[in-house]
Amino acid sequence: MKRNAFFQLVQKKDGVYLKSYPALHGGAPLSMEDIMQYLEQKKIIDVQLGDIAAFVEDAAQQKNAEKKILSEDRLPEKEFPLITIDPRRRFAKIRLYPPSNGGMRISSEEILDRVEQMGIKSGLLPENIKLMLKGRLYCTDVLIARATPPVQGSDAVITYHFDVDKTCKPAMDESGNVDFHQLDMIEKVSEGQLLATLQPADLGTPGTDVMGGELKPIKVKQLFIRGWMRNVFGCFGKCYVDG
Repeated sequence: MKRNAFFQLVQKKDGVYLKSYPALHGGAPLSMEDIMQYLEQKKIIDVQLGDIAAFVEDAAQQKNAEKKILSEDRLPEKEFPLITIDPRRRFAKIRLYPPSNGGMRISSEEILDRVEQMGIKSGLLPENIKLMLKGRLYCTDVLIARATPPVQGSDAVITYHFDVDKTCKPAMDESGNVDFHQLDMIEKVSEGQLLATLQPADLGTPGTDVMGGELKPIKVKQLFIRGWMRNVFGCFGKCYVDG
């Protein structure tokens, strides 16, 4: 199973250290940004960037690199879940960080409580949380909620059952003369003839983002058939000639 490299805070007698654990089976290596993000979340700010950079470099060469970053005592840090929501609310993900030595592990119930506090209420994937905790997948983004996308509709369509390509230009013979006796500019119809059929627009079905908001389908084109001329009437999406 592929596993990303991760790090851990280790409290020793002379201060706080970072300790690295290598990636397995092609997992991602440690990144300076990931470490800085965690330290910022834990309000650990008095750390030299050069120390973090040196630690990441050592971690790429050693199996369990260690680097002292603070000369102070700190209380043990509990396993920490960083939950983020896509700006468009299409998904939410979690990134788990290990506890420090002596720190406690977090439960799936505690994570779900945090998810609820953040307003994530739709498309939850609790099984992903359980799998993450079971495998202790640290420094790895795990999807915990996915929006339900809208079902897109379709435009209305009118099908005409006569030649709609009649032109207002009279026909000409081979010599370029207009034959006014065969203009052929008007379509002949008969009583009861079906003129047009309307396939109504499908409005689609709204979806739901991870915060419970509505995701509207794309607006479709609406068309209508009306019997607007004498001797023409419309019924149930069809248009007929009436006498």
